[in-house]
Amino acid sequence: MATAFDVRLTVRDVFQHPTPARLAAHIAACRTAPAVKARPALRRRTETERMSS
Repeated sequence: MATAFDVRLTVRDVFQHPTPARLAAHIAACRTAPAVKARPALRRRTETERMSS
């Protein structure tokens, strides 16, 4: 679906917008919304790094 609509849709999106009109409005809103930044990649901590509490 991501390539057809140029938007990434989840199953949750389909259930939260159950009618074709509401799903179309959601897709249109996603196209105009600014892109969400991805979370930084996880990395393994070294033994010298400590978590601050």
